[in-house]
Amino acid sequence: MPFMTLRSLALAGAIVLRCAAADTAPIDVDAVIPRITLSDGRTLTHLQIITFGTRTVMAKWDGGRGTILYSLLPDNIRAITELYRPSPLPHSPAAPKGESTPAPKRVTPVPTPDDPLDAQVIAKEKGLLREDLLLVTVTPSLGSFQVEVKNLTSSYKLFPWQKLVGRTGKGDLLAPADIITVGEDSSLIISPEQTRTFNVGFHIGQTPGSAVETVTWSPN
Repeated sequence: MPFMTLRSLALAGAIVLRCAAADTAPIDVDAVIPRITLSDGRTLTHLQIITFGTRTVMAKWDGGRGTILYSLLPDNIRAITELYRPSPLPHSPAAPKGESTPAPKRVTPVPTPDDPLDAQVIAKEKGLLREDLLLVTVTPSLGSFQVEVKNLTSSYKLFPWQKLVGRTGKGDLLAPADIITVGEDSSLIISPEQTRTFNVGFHIGQTPGSAVETVTWSPN
């Protein structure tokens, strides 16, 4: 009986060590992570990171999806995600008292001719076309921009959202900070000749003229 008790204790100890190692073993952030425990105590299973923002990662897991602060991730995962984390944009100085930031204006796509080729030439000149992806509409939405993107090709395309640029009222160019998919599809893939919508966030300026007013593809 004592022998069985010691053996049981040994097996139990091995199981505990194996479970503890699950949150410290090397992680492939491009694959589905079987289980992680966040620093706030939550345990998420089958977690998949979709995109990397400046403060959070967008992810989905069993029973949910949303953003997770980098500070909540286990050390081994956070160390790897830091390699993919975009550099934060500098914050604008606070606006003087009595002054307010004007609301961004709706960006209306330029009129295009009936000829598809001529339309694509005009769209490219206006910064709306890049890598065969067309910005159909760009609309301000609760501090971000709702971007409708059309894939003009017959193959699947990955939406390179970090190649977008926001132009402020002062003419400054800002890189996007975060992206959230709209609809049930949480990937950034756009099917052939299909249109998808994304919410792209920029850091909100606090002084007049520092808010993003238009969004186009970066010229670089």
